[in-house]
Amino acid sequence: MADGATTDHLQRHRPQSQAQLLCVLPKMIGGTGASLELPLGKGKETRCISSVTVSAGHADCSNDGSSALVISPSQTQTQLLCVLPKMIGAIQENSVLQNPAYLSWSFFRNHHFPTSIHPSILNLLQGFSKLKTIPQVFRNQNAFSVRDLQYYRSKFYGQDCCNKNLKKNLLFFSNKIESRPNGDLIDDIHRNWYGNYYLLEQHHGYIQWLFPIHESGVNFSAQVLQLHELAYLKSNPDCRHRALASFDMMLDFYGFCRLSDQGVLERTYNFKDRFRNLCNHTHNFLRITRILKFLGLMDMTDLQTGFVAKILEEVLLTGKLKSVASSLQNYWLPTLKDDFARAALEEIVERATLPSASKQGMFDINYEMDIKQVCHTITVEGIREICNKTN
Repeated sequence: MADGATTDHLQRHRPQSQAQLLCVLPKMIGGTGASLELPLGKGKETRCISSVTVSAGHADCSNDGSSALVISPSQTQTQLLCVLPKMIGAIQENSVLQNPAYLSWSFFRNHHFPTSIHPSILNLLQGFSKLKTIPQVFRNQNAFSVRDLQYYRSKFYGQDCCNKNLKKNLLFFSNKIESRPNGDLIDDIHRNWYGNYYLLEQHHGYIQWLFPIHESGVNFSAQVLQLHELAYLKSNPDCRHRALASFDMMLDFYGFCRLSDQGVLERTYNFKDRFRNLCNHTHNFLRITRILKFLGLMDMTDLQTGFVAKILEEVLLTGKLKSVASSLQNYWLPTLKDDFARAALEEIVERATLPSASKQGMFDINYEMDIKQVCHTITVEGIREICNKTN
């Protein structure tokens, strides 16, 4: 067992959430080593893991101070992760992730968890885990869109937009000039156009003004966003407020409303009509791509994530927006600037493209455990290494 000094070290430097510990367990479970006394208690209570043991028995963890986890060798790695929260759930009472088995073992191995996970992703994962069968709504990704969105997420995107004499976007977001053609001041658009679905559908000149990016569009009266303009929009509170107002107006147009600043969405009362309009007028797919790119440029990544996660929910869980599946996979999801959120949602999309999958088998395909009928332990050095990286 680890001595008192080691235990104190782990108490001071342990990961701050279940997820942070879970993301490194693959590295620590795979080999043998000295047993570890790891405090996992809430308040004054303490539970310790002395070893992880593989036998013909079942997964278990007793409450004594020298407990061991017994795992059947037939269990998959992700099934192992299902029972680990029972042991490590006491690390933090309000843990960000209650059931890690929603994602595959390779995901845990390849991606480092953030200190918190977007609630829209958690809601989606919970709904996804309840599916008895996974609808095959996604196909192979478009190679062109992959390259295009990789460039968008790179540091090179927009570096040629450096003409400081161009200021249309800056003036428009400052409510000093009208959008063209046949437009209005940005504050008047928010005030008078909100809920006017016919105007928002038929007018094709306002989107590039409300959501400027480092790319041209079909409205030649609009201007490509310049880097100095972007810096001003991001730093000016009034401009950021107007950007949020534009996003909320378009959310309502598409049948959603925002519940929080974090971007959690729900349907509006007239969502059926709005969903039907979205699916029947595919030019809105291009609009959504532009909106998501603009949000990313404005560092509003939570809004990006919340929108894409909600669309994926309506595609995969409810089936109400199946017709947007291709655009979601090829153009909307890859715009996410949050690497973890993008990877988590891409993992779900990948599951939905399998030729056949069920709730029982979808997590253990090609992820068989490396653990054999031998005793494996979590090593002290492995814990120390990851704790140092986490802190």
